[in-house]
Amino acid sequence: MSKLKNIIKRNKGISKIAEMIIDGSKWAYDNTINRICWIMYSIHPINENKIVICNYYGRGFSDNAKYIAMECIKRKLDYDIVWLVSNMEKNEEFPGSIRLVKYGSFKAIKELATARIWIDNSRKNYYTRKRKKQLYIQTWHGGIALKKIEKDAENALNKSYVKFAKKDSENADVFISNSKFNTNMYENAFWYDGEVLECGVPRNDLLFNNVKETTDKVKDFFNIDINKKIVMYAPTFRKDNNLDVYKFDYEKCIQEFNERFSEEYVMLIRLHPNVFHKSTELNFNSENVLNASFYPDMQELLVATDILITDYSSSMFDFMLTKKPCFIYASDIKNYSDDRGFYFELKKLPFVISKSTEEMIRNIESFDKERYLDQVDKFLKEQGCVDDGNASSRVVDWIENNM
Repeated sequence: MSKLKNIIKRNKGISKIAEMIIDGSKWAYDNTINRICWIMYSIHPINENKIVICNYYGRGFSDNAKYIAMECIKRKLDYDIVWLVSNMEKNEEFPGSIRLVKYGSFKAIKELATARIWIDNSRKNYYTRKRKKQLYIQTWHGGIALKKIEKDAENALNKSYVKFAKKDSENADVFISNSKFNTNMYENAFWYDGEVLECGVPRNDLLFNNVKETTDKVKDFFNIDINKKIVMYAPTFRKDNNLDVYKFDYEKCIQEFNERFSEEYVMLIRLHPNVFHKSTELNFNSENVLNASFYPDMQELLVATDILITDYSSSMFDFMLTKKPCFIYASDIKNYSDDRGFYFELKKLPFVISKSTEEMIRNIESFDKERYLDQVDKFLKEQGCVDDGNASSRVVDWIENNM
Protein backbone atom coordinates (compact mmCIF):
# COMPACT_ATOMS: atom_id res chain seq x y z
CA MET A 1 0.00 0.00 0.00
CA SER A 2 2.86 2.37 0.80
CA LYS A 3 4.35 1.75 -2.70
CA LEU A 4 1.03 2.69 -4.29
CA LYS A 5 0.89 5.90 -2.25
CA ASN A 6 4.42 6.81 -3.35
CA ILE A 7 3.51 6.27 -7.03
CA ILE A 8 0.49 8.54 -6.67
CA LYS A 9 2.54 11.17 -4.85
CA ARG A 10 5.26 11.26 -7.52
CA ASN A 11 2.82 11.63 -10.42
CA LYS A 12 1.03 14.98 -10.52
CA GLY A 13 -1.64 13.72 -12.94
CA ILE A 14 -2.55 10.86 -10.64
CA SER A 15 -2.47 13.13 -7.59
CA LYS A 16 -5.05 15.45 -9.12
CA ILE A 17 -7.33 12.58 -10.07
CA ALA A 18 -6.82 10.96 -6.66
CA GLU A 19 -8.35 14.09 -5.16
CA MET A 20 -11.37 13.60 -7.42
CA ILE A 21 -11.72 10.01 -6.23
CA ILE A 22 -12.27 11.29 -2.73
CA ASP A 23 -15.21 13.25 -4.14
CA GLY A 24 -16.65 10.03 -5.58
CA SER A 25 -15.86 10.33 -9.29
CA LYS A 26 -16.01 6.89 -10.95
CA TRP A 27 -14.39 8.28 -14.12
CA ALA A 28 -11.47 9.55 -12.06
CA TYR A 29 -11.19 6.26 -10.21
CA ASP A 30 -11.15 4.14 -13.38
CA ASN A 31 -8.61 6.36 -15.11
CA THR A 32 -6.37 6.55 -12.06
CA ILE A 33 -6.24 2.77 -11.95
CA ASN A 34 -5.42 2.68 -15.68
CA ARG A 35 -2.67 5.25 -15.21
CA ILE A 36 -1.15 3.28 -12.35
CA CYS A 37 -1.30 0.10 -14.49
CA TRP A 38 0.44 1.98 -17.29
CA ILE A 39 3.28 2.98 -14.98
CA MET A 40 3.61 -0.58 -13.69
CA TYR A 41 3.67 -2.12 -17.18
CA SER A 42 6.15 0.50 -18.40
CA ILE A 43 8.76 -1.26 -16.31
CA HIS A 44 8.52 -4.23 -18.69
CA PRO A 45 10.87 -4.30 -21.70
CA ILE A 46 9.59 -3.20 -25.11
CA ASN A 47 8.95 -5.97 -27.63
CA GLU A 48 10.85 -4.75 -30.70
CA ASN A 49 8.57 -6.66 -33.12
CA LYS A 50 5.18 -5.76 -31.62
CA ILE A 51 2.66 -3.46 -33.31
CA VAL A 52 -0.52 -2.53 -31.41
CA ILE A 53 -3.46 -1.24 -33.46
CA CYS A 54 -6.59 0.58 -32.35
CA ASN A 55 -9.38 1.50 -34.75
CA TYR A 56 -12.09 3.98 -33.71
CA TYR A 57 -11.76 3.20 -30.00
CA GLY A 58 -12.09 -0.56 -30.31
CA ARG A 59 -14.00 -1.21 -33.53
CA GLY A 60 -13.32 -4.13 -35.85
CA PHE A 61 -11.09 -4.92 -38.82
CA SER A 62 -11.44 -1.84 -41.05
CA ASP A 63 -10.08 1.58 -42.01
CA ASN A 64 -6.41 2.38 -42.65
CA ALA A 65 -4.85 -0.03 -40.17
CA LYS A 66 -6.60 -3.00 -41.81
CA TYR A 67 -4.70 -2.46 -45.04
CA ILE A 68 -1.41 -1.74 -43.28
CA ALA A 69 -1.76 -5.00 -41.34
CA MET A 70 -2.64 -6.93 -44.50
CA GLU A 71 0.47 -5.57 -46.22
CA CYS A 72 2.62 -6.74 -43.27
CA ILE A 73 1.04 -10.19 -43.53
CA LYS A 74 1.48 -10.24 -47.32
CA ARG A 75 5.20 -9.54 -46.87
CA LYS A 76 5.41 -12.29 -44.21
CA LEU A 77 7.06 -9.90 -41.78
CA ASP A 78 7.83 -11.30 -38.35
CA TYR A 79 5.66 -8.85 -36.42
CA ASP A 80 3.43 -9.56 -33.46
CA ILE A 81 0.34 -7.61 -34.54
CA VAL A 82 -2.16 -6.92 -31.75
CA TRP A 83 -5.60 -5.42 -32.44
CA LEU A 84 -7.60 -3.86 -29.59
CA VAL A 85 -11.32 -4.63 -29.99
CA SER A 86 -14.39 -3.88 -27.88
CA ASN A 87 -16.32 -6.95 -29.04
CA MET A 88 -14.14 -10.04 -28.76
CA GLU A 89 -16.92 -12.25 -30.16
CA LYS A 90 -17.04 -10.58 -33.59
CA ASN A 91 -13.64 -11.74 -34.82
CA GLU A 92 -14.42 -13.72 -37.96
CA GLU A 93 -13.05 -11.00 -40.26
CA PHE A 94 -9.60 -10.98 -38.63
CA PRO A 95 -6.72 -13.04 -40.07
CA GLY A 96 -5.57 -15.74 -37.67
CA SER A 97 -2.12 -14.16 -37.39
CA ILE A 98 -3.50 -11.07 -35.63
CA ARG A 99 -3.88 -11.30 -31.85
CA LEU A 100 -7.07 -9.79 -30.45
CA VAL A 101 -7.09 -8.11 -27.05
CA LYS A 102 -10.03 -6.51 -25.27
CA TYR A 103 -10.02 -2.73 -25.73
CA GLY A 104 -9.75 -0.85 -22.42
CA SER A 105 -8.62 -3.91 -20.45
CA PHE A 106 -5.51 -4.11 -18.26
CA LYS A 107 -4.06 -6.49 -20.85
CA ALA A 108 -4.58 -3.83 -23.55
CA ILE A 109 -2.67 -1.35 -21.40
CA LYS A 110 0.17 -3.85 -21.07
CA GLU A 111 0.25 -4.46 -24.84
CA LEU A 112 0.43 -0.71 -25.54
CA ALA A 113 3.05 -0.07 -22.87
CA THR A 114 5.35 -2.76 -24.29
CA ALA A 115 4.83 -2.29 -28.05
CA ARG A 116 7.42 -0.90 -30.43
CA ILE A 117 4.78 0.75 -32.65
CA TRP A 118 1.28 2.09 -32.10
CA ILE A 119 -1.14 2.61 -34.99
CA ASP A 120 -4.36 4.55 -34.40
CA ASN A 121 -6.92 6.54 -36.42
CA SER A 122 -8.42 8.41 -33.46
CA ARG A 123 -7.14 10.10 -30.33
CA LYS A 124 -5.64 7.96 -27.57
CA ASN A 125 -6.78 7.91 -23.94
CA TYR A 126 -5.14 10.47 -21.69
CA TYR A 127 -3.26 7.93 -19.51
CA THR A 128 -1.02 6.69 -22.36
CA ARG A 129 2.58 7.86 -22.06
CA LYS A 130 4.80 7.03 -25.01
CA ARG A 131 8.16 5.58 -24.01
CA LYS A 132 11.45 6.66 -25.59
CA LYS A 133 11.81 3.68 -27.92
CA GLN A 134 8.19 3.63 -29.05
CA LEU A 135 6.84 4.97 -32.35
CA TYR A 136 3.33 6.22 -32.97
CA ILE A 137 1.76 6.22 -36.46
CA GLN A 138 -1.37 8.39 -36.57
CA THR A 139 -3.29 7.47 -39.73
CA TRP A 140 -6.38 9.57 -38.86
CA HIS A 141 -9.71 8.48 -40.38
CA GLY A 142 -9.96 10.74 -43.38
CA GLY A 143 -8.02 12.49 -46.10
CA ILE A 144 -9.46 15.54 -47.81
CA ALA A 145 -12.23 16.90 -45.60
CA LEU A 146 -15.29 19.09 -46.05
CA LYS A 147 -16.19 19.74 -42.39
CA LYS A 148 -13.74 21.82 -40.38
CA ILE A 149 -12.12 19.70 -37.68
CA GLU A 150 -9.79 19.84 -34.68
CA LYS A 151 -8.29 23.31 -34.12
CA ASP A 152 -10.29 24.75 -37.05
CA ALA A 153 -13.50 23.80 -35.18
CA GLU A 154 -12.16 24.14 -31.63
CA ASN A 155 -15.13 26.17 -30.40
CA ALA A 156 -17.45 23.28 -31.26
CA LEU A 157 -15.33 20.68 -29.45
CA ASN A 158 -15.34 19.49 -25.86
CA LYS A 159 -12.49 21.10 -23.89
CA SER A 160 -11.28 17.76 -22.56
CA TYR A 161 -11.14 16.40 -26.13
CA VAL A 162 -8.97 19.35 -27.20
CA LYS A 163 -6.62 18.62 -24.32
CA PHE A 164 -6.28 14.95 -25.28
CA ALA A 165 -5.97 15.81 -28.99
CA LYS A 166 -3.02 18.11 -28.31
CA LYS A 167 -1.33 15.40 -26.26
CA ASP A 168 -2.00 12.79 -28.93
CA SER A 169 -0.42 14.96 -31.63
CA GLU A 170 2.55 15.58 -29.35
CA ASN A 171 3.02 11.81 -29.03
CA ALA A 172 2.74 11.10 -32.77
CA ASP A 173 5.89 10.43 -34.80
CA VAL A 174 4.22 10.55 -38.20
CA PHE A 175 0.83 11.42 -39.69
CA ILE A 176 -0.37 9.73 -42.90
CA SER A 177 -1.56 12.07 -45.67
CA ASN A 178 -3.07 11.59 -49.12
CA SER A 179 -2.77 15.15 -50.45
CA LYS A 180 -1.30 18.61 -50.11
CA PHE A 181 -4.64 19.63 -48.59
CA ASN A 182 -4.39 16.85 -46.00
CA THR A 183 -0.78 17.72 -45.13
CA ASN A 184 -1.61 21.41 -44.69
CA MET A 185 -4.58 20.47 -42.49
CA TYR A 186 -2.34 18.47 -40.15
CA GLU A 187 0.19 21.29 -39.94
CA ASN A 188 -2.40 24.02 -39.34
CA ALA A 189 -5.22 22.34 -37.41
CA PHE A 190 -3.81 19.35 -35.54
CA TRP A 191 -1.42 21.01 -33.10
CA TYR A 192 1.30 19.03 -34.88
CA ASP A 193 4.69 19.98 -36.32
CA GLY A 194 6.28 16.58 -36.93
CA GLU A 195 6.75 14.30 -39.94
CA VAL A 196 3.92 13.85 -42.45
CA LEU A 197 4.15 10.90 -44.82
CA GLU A 198 2.34 12.08 -47.95
CA CYS A 199 1.88 8.65 -49.47
CA GLY A 200 -1.85 8.18 -49.95
CA VAL A 201 -4.51 6.78 -47.61
CA PRO A 202 -4.06 3.01 -47.03
CA ARG A 203 -7.80 2.31 -46.98
CA ASN A 204 -8.11 3.86 -50.45
CA ASP A 205 -5.78 1.23 -51.94
CA LEU A 206 -8.85 -0.99 -52.24
CA LEU A 207 -10.44 1.49 -54.67
CA PHE A 208 -7.66 0.70 -57.15
CA ASN A 209 -7.06 -3.02 -56.48
CA ASN A 210 -9.16 -6.22 -56.48
CA VAL A 211 -12.27 -4.28 -57.49
CA LYS A 212 -14.21 -7.21 -58.99
CA GLU A 213 -13.47 -9.54 -56.06
CA THR A 214 -14.59 -6.92 -53.56
CA THR A 215 -17.73 -6.07 -55.54
CA ASP A 216 -18.69 -9.75 -55.72
CA LYS A 217 -18.09 -10.09 -51.98
CA VAL A 218 -20.42 -7.18 -51.14
CA LYS A 219 -23.17 -8.34 -53.50
CA ASP A 220 -22.96 -11.84 -52.11
CA PHE A 221 -23.23 -10.50 -48.54
CA PHE A 222 -26.45 -8.61 -49.33
CA ASN A 223 -27.72 -11.24 -51.77
CA ILE A 224 -27.77 -8.71 -54.64
CA ASP A 225 -28.03 -10.03 -58.18
CA ILE A 226 -24.61 -9.78 -59.84
CA ASN A 227 -26.16 -7.89 -62.79
CA LYS A 228 -27.75 -5.17 -60.64
CA LYS A 229 -26.05 -1.88 -59.84
CA ILE A 230 -25.69 -0.28 -56.42
CA VAL A 231 -26.47 3.26 -55.34
CA MET A 232 -25.39 3.92 -51.76
CA TYR A 233 -26.72 6.66 -49.52
CA ALA A 234 -24.06 7.39 -46.88
CA PRO A 235 -24.65 10.59 -44.89
CA THR A 236 -22.64 11.79 -41.92
CA PHE A 237 -24.11 12.24 -38.42
CA ARG A 238 -25.68 15.27 -36.74
CA LYS A 239 -24.70 16.11 -33.18
CA ASP A 240 -28.35 15.77 -32.08
CA ASN A 241 -28.58 12.32 -33.78
CA ASN A 242 -31.60 13.52 -35.74
CA LEU A 243 -32.68 11.07 -38.48
CA ASP A 244 -35.26 13.34 -40.14
CA VAL A 245 -32.59 14.92 -42.35
CA TYR A 246 -31.91 11.50 -43.92
CA LYS A 247 -35.46 10.87 -45.05
CA PHE A 248 -36.33 11.33 -48.71
CA ASP A 249 -38.09 9.19 -51.30
CA TYR A 250 -35.50 6.42 -51.79
CA GLU A 251 -37.70 4.36 -54.11
CA LYS A 252 -38.44 7.30 -56.40
CA CYS A 253 -34.72 8.06 -56.73
CA ILE A 254 -33.97 4.42 -57.53
CA GLN A 255 -36.55 4.50 -60.33
CA GLU A 256 -34.97 7.68 -61.72
CA PHE A 257 -31.50 6.11 -61.67
CA ASN A 258 -32.91 3.08 -63.49
CA GLU A 259 -34.27 5.29 -66.28
CA ARG A 260 -31.36 7.74 -66.51
CA PHE A 261 -28.58 5.13 -66.68
CA SER A 262 -30.57 2.25 -68.25
CA GLU A 263 -29.60 -0.13 -65.46
CA GLU A 264 -31.41 -1.78 -62.57
CA TYR A 265 -30.38 -0.38 -59.18
CA VAL A 266 -30.75 -1.27 -55.52
CA MET A 267 -29.98 1.18 -52.72
CA LEU A 268 -27.76 0.55 -49.71
CA ILE A 269 -28.21 2.93 -46.78
CA ARG A 270 -25.11 3.35 -44.64
CA LEU A 271 -25.39 5.59 -41.59
CA HIS A 272 -22.36 7.01 -39.80
CA PRO A 273 -20.92 4.78 -37.02
CA ASN A 274 -22.07 7.33 -34.42
CA VAL A 275 -25.73 6.68 -35.29
CA PHE A 276 -25.72 3.32 -37.10
CA HIS A 277 -27.64 1.72 -34.21
CA LYS A 278 -30.61 3.96 -35.12
CA SER A 279 -30.62 2.90 -38.78
CA THR A 280 -33.53 0.48 -38.30
CA GLU A 281 -35.76 3.51 -37.70
CA LEU A 282 -35.52 4.37 -41.40
CA ASN A 283 -37.81 2.91 -44.08
CA PHE A 284 -36.52 -0.45 -45.34
CA ASN A 285 -39.89 -1.78 -46.49
CA SER A 286 -38.75 -2.16 -50.09
CA GLU A 287 -36.71 -5.07 -51.45
CA ASN A 288 -34.66 -2.46 -53.30
CA VAL A 289 -33.59 -0.58 -50.15
CA LEU A 290 -31.15 -2.39 -47.84
CA ASN A 291 -29.56 -1.48 -44.52
CA ALA A 292 -25.76 -1.49 -44.86
CA SER A 293 -25.03 0.36 -41.60
CA PHE A 294 -23.72 -2.76 -39.88
CA TYR A 295 -21.37 -3.84 -42.68
CA PRO A 296 -17.84 -3.74 -41.18
CA ASP A 297 -15.82 -2.06 -43.95
CA MET A 298 -17.03 1.18 -45.55
CA GLN A 299 -14.29 1.07 -48.17
CA GLU A 300 -15.52 -2.28 -49.50
CA LEU A 301 -18.97 -0.72 -49.90
CA LEU A 302 -17.47 2.21 -51.83
CA VAL A 303 -15.73 -0.21 -54.19
CA ALA A 304 -18.99 -2.05 -54.93
CA THR A 305 -21.03 1.17 -55.23
CA ASP A 306 -21.80 2.53 -58.70
CA ILE A 307 -23.37 5.81 -57.54
CA LEU A 308 -22.89 7.54 -54.18
CA ILE A 309 -25.29 9.92 -52.45
CA THR A 310 -23.94 11.70 -49.38
CA ASP A 311 -24.17 15.05 -47.63
CA TYR A 312 -21.10 16.36 -45.78
CA SER A 313 -19.20 13.10 -45.41
CA SER A 314 -15.57 12.90 -46.52
CA SER A 315 -16.52 9.64 -48.25
CA MET A 316 -17.24 11.82 -51.30
CA PHE A 317 -13.53 12.56 -51.64
CA ASP A 318 -12.60 8.87 -51.38
CA PHE A 319 -15.31 7.92 -53.86
CA MET A 320 -14.29 10.51 -56.45
CA LEU A 321 -11.09 8.50 -56.97
CA THR A 322 -13.25 5.88 -58.70
CA LYS A 323 -14.57 8.56 -61.11
CA LYS A 324 -18.09 7.20 -60.60
CA PRO A 325 -21.05 9.60 -60.11
CA CYS A 326 -21.59 11.22 -56.72
CA PHE A 327 -24.56 13.37 -55.67
CA ILE A 328 -25.04 15.53 -52.57
CA TYR A 329 -28.37 15.43 -50.76
CA ALA A 330 -28.35 18.02 -47.97
CA SER A 331 -31.57 19.57 -46.67
CA ASP A 332 -29.95 21.39 -43.72
CA ILE A 333 -26.91 23.11 -45.26
CA LYS A 334 -27.16 26.39 -43.36
CA ASN A 335 -27.65 24.82 -39.91
CA TYR A 336 -24.83 22.35 -40.43
CA SER A 337 -22.43 24.92 -41.85
CA ASP A 338 -23.12 27.33 -38.98
CA ASP A 339 -22.24 24.60 -36.49
CA ARG A 340 -18.88 23.43 -37.89
CA GLY A 341 -18.03 25.39 -41.03
CA PHE A 342 -16.63 23.99 -44.31
CA TYR A 343 -13.21 24.00 -45.91
CA PHE A 344 -14.84 24.28 -49.36
CA GLU A 345 -17.92 26.01 -50.65
CA LEU A 346 -20.33 23.23 -51.60
CA LYS A 347 -21.14 24.84 -54.93
CA LYS A 348 -17.45 24.73 -55.90
CA LEU A 349 -17.24 20.95 -55.49
CA PRO A 350 -17.69 18.65 -58.54
CA PHE A 351 -21.01 17.34 -57.17
CA VAL A 352 -24.52 18.62 -57.83
CA ILE A 353 -26.47 19.54 -54.69
CA SER A 354 -30.09 18.64 -53.89
CA LYS A 355 -32.19 19.80 -50.94
CA SER A 356 -35.31 17.75 -51.71
CA THR A 357 -36.42 14.60 -53.51
CA GLU A 358 -37.77 16.70 -56.41
CA GLU A 359 -34.47 18.52 -56.83
CA MET A 360 -32.60 15.22 -56.67
CA ILE A 361 -34.75 13.82 -59.49
CA ARG A 362 -34.00 16.86 -61.67
CA ASN A 363 -30.26 16.58 -60.98
CA ILE A 364 -30.25 12.89 -61.89
CA GLU A 365 -32.06 13.64 -65.14
CA SER A 366 -29.57 16.36 -66.11
CA PHE A 367 -26.38 14.62 -64.96
CA ASP A 368 -23.51 15.41 -67.34
CA LYS A 369 -20.87 12.71 -67.03
CA GLU A 370 -18.22 14.42 -69.16
CA ARG A 371 -18.49 17.67 -67.22
CA TYR A 372 -18.42 15.76 -63.93
CA LEU A 373 -15.20 13.90 -64.83
CA ASP A 374 -13.49 17.12 -65.89
CA GLN A 375 -14.38 18.75 -62.59
CA VAL A 376 -13.23 15.72 -60.56
CA ASP A 377 -9.84 15.64 -62.31
CA LYS A 378 -9.40 19.37 -61.76
CA PHE A 379 -10.31 19.12 -58.08
CA LEU A 380 -7.93 16.20 -57.37
CA LYS A 381 -5.12 18.05 -59.11
CA GLU A 382 -5.77 21.29 -57.22
CA GLN A 383 -5.70 19.47 -53.86
CA GLY A 384 -2.53 17.58 -54.74
CA CYS A 385 -4.04 14.14 -54.22
CA VAL A 386 -1.48 11.28 -54.40
CA ASP A 387 -3.71 8.20 -53.88
CA ASP A 388 -2.70 5.53 -56.40
CA GLY A 389 -3.33 2.18 -54.70
CA ASN A 390 0.12 1.84 -53.09
CA ALA A 391 -0.23 3.74 -49.80
CA SER A 392 -0.14 0.63 -47.58
CA SER A 393 3.12 -0.46 -49.15
CA ARG A 394 4.70 2.94 -48.48
CA VAL A 395 3.56 2.94 -44.83
CA VAL A 396 4.98 -0.55 -44.28
CA ASP A 397 8.23 0.60 -45.90
CA TRP A 398 8.33 3.35 -43.26
CA ILE A 399 7.68 0.77 -40.52
CA GLU A 400 10.47 -1.49 -41.78
CA ASN A 401 12.90 1.42 -42.01
CA ASN A 402 12.10 2.61 -38.49
CA MET A 403 11.34 -0.64 -36.63
